[in-house]
This record gives sequence, structure tokens and C-alpha cells, in this order.
Amino acid sequence: IPREKLYEYNLADVVWTFKLYEYFLPMLKNSGKYDYYRYRMQVTKVLNDVQMNGVAVSLDALDELEKKYQEQCDKALVTLREHAGEDFNPQSPKQIKDYFKAKGVSSPSFDSDHLKKLRREGKETEFINALLAYRYAAKVIGSFIANVRRKVGEDGRIHPYYLPHGAKTGRLSAKGPAIQTMGRDSGIKRALVAAPGCKIISCDYSQAELRTVAELADDKAMIAAFQPGAPDFFDDLMTKIWPEEFPTIEAYEAFKHEQPKTAKNRRALVKSVVYGLNYGRGVAAIATALEQPIETAQHVVDQYLGAYPGLRDWQTRVRHSVGRREEDNERKTKFGLTFNPLFVSDNNYSSTQNEALAFVPQSTANDICLNAAIKINEQVDQYGAKLIGLVHDATYVECPEETIEECSKMMEREMAKAATLVFNRLPFAAEAEVGNNWEEV
Repeated sequence: IPREKLYEYNLADVVWTFKLYEYFLPMLKNSGKYDYYRYRMQVTKVLNDVQMNGVAVSLDALDELEKKYQEQCDKALVTLREHAGEDFNPQSPKQIKDYFKAKGVSSPSFDSDHLKKLRREGKETEFINALLAYRYAAKVIGSFIANVRRKVGEDGRIHPYYLPHGAKTGRLSAKGPAIQTMGRDSGIKRALVAAPGCKIISCDYSQAELRTVAELADDKAMIAAFQPGAPDFFDDLMTKIWPEEFPTIEAYEAFKHEQPKTAKNRRALVKSVVYGLNYGRGVAAIATALEQPIETAQHVVDQYLGAYPGLRDWQTRVRHSVGRREEDNERKTKFGLTFNPLFVSDNNYSSTQNEALAFVPQSTANDICLNAAIKINEQVDQYGAKLIGLVHDATYVECPEETIEECSKMMEREMAKAATLVFNRLPFAAEAEVGNNWEEV
């Protein structure tokens, strides 16, 4: 494109964008959404700063990780070919289907959930274990390691860009690479490091989504469960779900000390059920994901909602409001966003209800975190630091070692304060952790 034409185009782009701004601004001010618009413009600036700052990457750590997962792939492949023959390709759906058919095993799909179901039934367990291990290792190599390596710039950093409306739940998402979906278990976060002379500070809310749900549901018992001095929410929940086994919190603490592995598995089960309900997932889906009998998951659900009836009633109201304009307020967040699907039919009614149930608390928690990020971004310069990441309910800052303590305290203060914009009945505690890379925090 000739430069003269490009300059002319850019000039016209700016002029007509400004004219559109002048045209829409009075409408925006009359709509009652102007304050929210100004807030979202502040968010846009923060997201731009985070993208420009980027995250330093250790190529040596990536190489180590790739070697580890390639060895896992090779080991799993040996096992798979011992069962299915030397020509077996674990990435071929047809060959996988043919293998199971030859063994007399049928399934509507051979995705992870269906493979785990077959494994629970005792069918081809060694083959399935190897196939799942191969798929996981190959995914980490292809989706995480290779993607991060491709995106490292000349400055040795990746620069993910954040989408403020990237998820139906109202949360942020990120691309280039998708830094928010990099699981801690994969080890990939070990490669996201601090620059020389700096450390990574991560400041994360403690159970922000559940605290948000407690406030939104106006459940007095749940609000009380998050007050200062109250026992850990999930430890306390054990006494509500299995009261005969754990009549007191002390009884559960003793059990946790005597049987730490079993206690950890129980806690993981309860957490999965609780957070699954926040997404509107059904009992059967939760049980399948956890590889647990439906009766076990149903018991946890019944006891949990029985302990917090206000939560159960709130979930019922949100579900009922879908498709009913006069009940929009049930789907409206404390920041003024309303979940309004474009089209609700009989076929998607249940899934839309689930989306509404997830949207209200998650969008609210997301806006609390973004308000905190605005304030943190305004102040990090005085510590020689910079905001480099926003992942779920956590903010990540790269900070010189000499100002770590002061910067950490500022982050904890601003994150706790942000929640008071909309909630005042329970504290939103935030704790800063310091490390050399994202895995350590």
C-alpha cells in the first residue's frame, strides 16, 4: 500500500472514529451506563499495559520440560504398541476404535471421560492408562511448550493479549499464548520467570468466587463461614456433609492428621462438587468427572445445599429468571452487567440456565479483581515494578528485590479494598506470595 494512501486511511479512521464517539456519547450518558463505560476504558488501559510489559521466559526450562514430556510420550507409546501392534498411532481415532472393537469393547466415544468410565469398569486398564498419559504429555508439548516457544519475542518475553469479554462467564481470557489455561500441574509455569534482579509477586484472593456467592445469595450461614476466625470453609463443610463421622471440626482435624491422603481426597471431592454447582453442573456430570458413584456426589450436593438454604434458593431464582425479562435483576451483577442471552429455546434452556448461574458470581469476582488491578497498575511504578499478568482472581507483578515487601503490602491492601466497592459483610482476603517463577507463587 502506498504510504500516502496509508496516511490518508489512518487519518480518516481517527476522524470518523471520533465522530462516532461524539454521536454515541450522549446516548451512553443517558443510558445510565456511562460510569461503567469509563471503568471499562480504565480496564482497557491496564490490559494494554500488561500486554506491553509481557512475561519473561526461560528457554532452558522449556527445553527441560519438553524433554520430560517427550520421554513420557515415548514410554506410553511403547506400552500402547505392546498391546496394539508396532504400527499403532495413538493420534488416530480410527486405530483406537479398531483396537477396542477387536477387544469386544464398545463406547460412543473414546474421549477422556469415556475412557475413564471404561477404566472404572475394569476394561483394558493398562492400555487406557497409557493412552491417557500419552495424550496428556502430547497436549503439554503441543499446546503449551511449543506455543510459548513460538510466541517468545526478541526481548525474551511473551506478550499475551487479554480479551475483556472473552468468556461467557464474564471473565477475562487471553491469547498469544493462552496464559490463563496453563495448568500448574503441567509445570509450564516454571518457564515463566522473573527478570534478573527481580522476583514475581502473585497476589491472590482466597476463595473469591465462594465469598461472592455468599454475598449474592444473602445466605447468613455462608456469610458467617467466611468471617475472621472461622475455620477453613472446606474443613468446616466436612462436618456438615458427614456429621456422623465428623461431629466437630476437631474430629475432622484429627482424621486429617491420622489419614492425610484420605482426607485430601475427601476434600478434593467436596471442592469439585461445590465449584461444579457454581457452574450449574448436574450431579451426573460431576460424578463422571470425579470418577465417583452418582450416590456419593448426590449426598455431597444434598448436604451442602441443606447447610446453606439461602444459596439453594438463590440458585433457583437465577435459573427461573432465564428468559423472563421482568426478572433481569436476578442475573444482574453488582457492577451493573446483566446476563441476557440473545436466544433461549427449549433445546438450550438448561445450558443457558447454567451459564447464568456461572456468570453472576464469576463476572462480579472478575470485576473486583479488575478494579484492584487498576489501582495496582497506578502504583507499581513507585516500586520500580510492573504488572505482568491477570489470571482468574490473581494479579502478577514483576518487582525488584529491594522493594518486594512494600509492593506486596500495597497489592494486598488494594485487592482487599476493591471488594468493598460492592460488598461489606465479609472480608475478601488477599495474600501475596513471592518466587522466582510463576510455579513458585
